[in-house]
Amino acid sequence: MLDLNDPAKVIARTSNFIMEPETYYERFGLVIPNVVFPTANIVRDGVVYIYYGCCDTCISLATVPLDELVAQVMKGEKK
Repeated sequence: MLDLNDPAKVIARTSNFIMEPETYYERFGLVIPNVVFPTANIVRDGVVYIYYGCCDTCISLATVPLDELVAQVMKGEKK
């Protein structure tokens, strides 16, 4: 989480990953196995849409309510 007035300042971060490979297509790919990497996100109507790559093989979409994501980040490590 970045400071609203000074975005160069990190004020909190999660203790764990918010995403990790779980499904078959996220764990087994043609090039790099067992990896997911977020590439873009959109916030709409209180939901974060996270577009992410899987094993350099496909692109997927994950969603999470914005308030839940913020709560998770704020529960993590404070800076």
